[in-house]
Amino acid sequence: IDTNRAHAMLFLNRSAEAKALYSMHKGKPVASDDDRTWEQVIAEDFAEFRKAGLTHSMIAEIEKDLAIAR
Repeated sequence: IDTNRAHAMLFLNRSAEAKALYSMHKGKPVASDDDRTWEQVIAEDFAEFRKAGLTHSMIAEIEKDLAIAR
């Protein structure tokens, strides 16, 4: 699933690839069998990362690009 790939690229500091993946799916459903949008899933994942103490300097930028409110 591309969410996992995007997150992996982010935490491997492959910023350009991560940003491209996050942007590529903007406004689309996350999967055919899941009615959540890409942005909803990313917001949920980022919230889980924060709860686990995982941070990255690009998260705020990605949230802004995807218009994700915290």
